[in-house]
Amino acid sequence: MNVSVMKRSLALTLTLVSSAAAMAQVHVTDRLNLLGIEMCDQELRQRMSTFIQTCSPMPEALHNEKAMRETMHMSVLKSVMRHGFPTISRVGLDGSHAAFTIALHSTDHRFQADFLKQAERWAKKGEVHPWDHAAMFDRVRLNQGKKQCFGMHFHLSANCMPVLSPTEPMVAVNRRRIKIGLPTVQESMRKAEVMVKNGRWHMAERWNLNEILADNGESR
Repeated sequence: MNVSVMKRSLALTLTLVSSAAAMAQVHVTDRLNLLGIEMCDQELRQRMSTFIQTCSPMPEALHNEKAMRETMHMSVLKSVMRHGFPTISRVGLDGSHAAFTIALHSTDHRFQADFLKQAERWAKKGEVHPWDHAAMFDRVRLNQGKKQCFGMHFHLSANCMPVLSPTEPMVAVNRRRIKIGLPTVQESMRKAEVMVKNGRWHMAERWNLNEILADNGESR
């Protein structure tokens, strides 16, 4: 082989290896950043649960902290998304779920609608967990004044008990849920009631990630 061709080939190989290594590092960093902000998000919501459980008004300081953290968490999520959508293969199942959690807790409805559009493209390729996709799909529908198709979200009543947010007829909804491996709405609401009563409101809205990770041979 011509020496100059060999040099160019070697240079190209080194460039590709370097790029792949850099990309892998970005993925690891993105995953850790997503898991970090999800942990902060859940810690805050755990403290909010104390007031929700007793139907007590939250202190203004906690409201302010919630707004401040949302701004910080959204900044991190948007930074991660500059490298690409947080798919399962790019940031892991737990990292992808963390991204959805932060997006779901955003008050930016336009961002959520755009996030869903991107998620739907990747969901068709199996790069987004169907439960995460269902949660975001229903969130955007509620934002638009429409009924949920999967029954993924609830709100709290005057006595601080979970009430299913507006949802399409239950037979069709449960059929969709069962198709993607979710329990029926009735089962999920019973679980949510117990969690809220036990001061675990922040966990009532989350599906059991550890079960899914175990199915995929991963660990949290």
